[in-house]
Amino acid sequence: MSAILAIGYDMDNSISDLNGINTYTNPFNTADGNIIHCVNLASNTNGSRIKRPGYDTFLGNPDNAKVNSLFSWLKNDGSTLYVYRASGSALYYSAQGTGAWTVCGNGTIADGAHVTTAILDDNMIMGDGVGTTRYTTDGTSFTDIPLAPIGGHDPVEYQGRIYIQGTASHVFYSVVGTINDFDPTHDSSSLFIGGSGKLLTQYKASDRLIFCKSSGKQFRWDGDTLVDTATRLGPSSAFCVGEIEDYRFWANRIGVFISNADKPQLISNPVHRQFADLNTHFDSTDVFNNLVAGVHGYDFMIAIDAVTDDFTDIPLTSALLVYDYHHNEFINYVLPNFPTALHSFVDNGGTPSLIFGDEDGQVFRMNDALRIDQIYPIEASMVMILHGNLPHVRKDFGNIEFFASPGCQAKVQYAVEDVVQSGENKISGPRIWKDLCSLSKGYTLSRFPPETRGRLLYLKFYENSLKAPWEIFSIHYTWENVPL
Repeated sequence: MSAILAIGYDMDNSISDLNGINTYTNPFNTADGNIIHCVNLASNTNGSRIKRPGYDTFLGNPDNAKVNSLFSWLKNDGSTLYVYRASGSALYYSAQGTGAWTVCGNGTIADGAHVTTAILDDNMIMGDGVGTTRYTTDGTSFTDIPLAPIGGHDPVEYQGRIYIQGTASHVFYSVVGTINDFDPTHDSSSLFIGGSGKLLTQYKASDRLIFCKSSGKQFRWDGDTLVDTATRLGPSSAFCVGEIEDYRFWANRIGVFISNADKPQLISNPVHRQFADLNTHFDSTDVFNNLVAGVHGYDFMIAIDAVTDDFTDIPLTSALLVYDYHHNEFINYVLPNFPTALHSFVDNGGTPSLIFGDEDGQVFRMNDALRIDQIYPIEASMVMILHGNLPHVRKDFGNIEFFASPGCQAKVQYAVEDVVQSGENKISGPRIWKDLCSLSKGYTLSRFPPETRGRLLYLKFYENSLKAPWEIFSIHYTWENVPL
């Protein structure tokens, strides 16, 4: 019990572990402090919530066409770096990630195509899924590979060969150690991947190749034996597979899955409502077939765009669903510029950089030092439920303490409910909020008005300043049980 109980309240509790979103669990069965809405607030290493980094422009805008692909190549000398973008009908490179975008030699691609690459022996192979497969030794100019598959895509280096998928159900592989030799008389050949659907993408995990088909089926190849993994839970899009350590992450209509070449495991139950909402869109097939994702550090990010979580009835636009592998939690980012491609690389200074492109042809870079998105404030918000681990008991709420960073511009509202409100077949959070306090002093002690009674206390934090940082460490509150 805390000293604050001397004023007459006989129960108290503290919330110092601010987890990610959970709208899947019954509110009367969730942990105290369960977060049901979290936008633009990342998790700090100490368990607190901090505002995500802002972003600014990365290089120029050469063609104003949608950016479909971003990737990079650090050559074997350890210092020569190229950053690439595919937009419109051109593939561009930037020397060292600082030079202006320049069209690659033989860099014309199918208009709107996604470009995929792989590295073998300090050479890079490239396919756009439509035209001729090509390779480069210098990083700036590409050469056609005569016998490689037309429309090759998603190349992967495996056991000294390049495996590249064709447009139907064949995977082709190169001669060992040679990126540009697909001559079948020189130890090159192909594999037929049966089952429904055509080849969608492929990835490498646990020293195995995994072939994914558009039906969701997956097959495992170890260089000798092809095994049907007996699943239909593969990715819905070729562009939404991410890698963290030896695990692969992807999304489909059901949710987010993780695998290291074994059975896919669903990990997105806490945010199942967001996928349920995406499935109701009139263009849901187009949404899921074209999901794009990226990985930065331990974060797997999926661009889901517009979604309304029916637990809070708060609509999100230009949204990213972010899975923090380190903390095993989900949050949302909302960006003024919706990402059409994402990529993480290590820049010349040795700093990991996350870049993303948009519909209008501009590329942006996240920057930990920025508190704005170009000229826009970062609007951050969070909603949580407090019930003192006694969700079925009515309470007369007394005092509440907030521990935040000094200068934090967040404001707090509250609502107290006996039941989880519902309407039009939805379970939703409270619809009427009352102002409580500001957190600008860092430490804030507030008292609820008399007769603030109910089973569930909802707290909403919100802020959209241009410069102020935001970090929330802990919450401590008191109440007195109300007899039936």
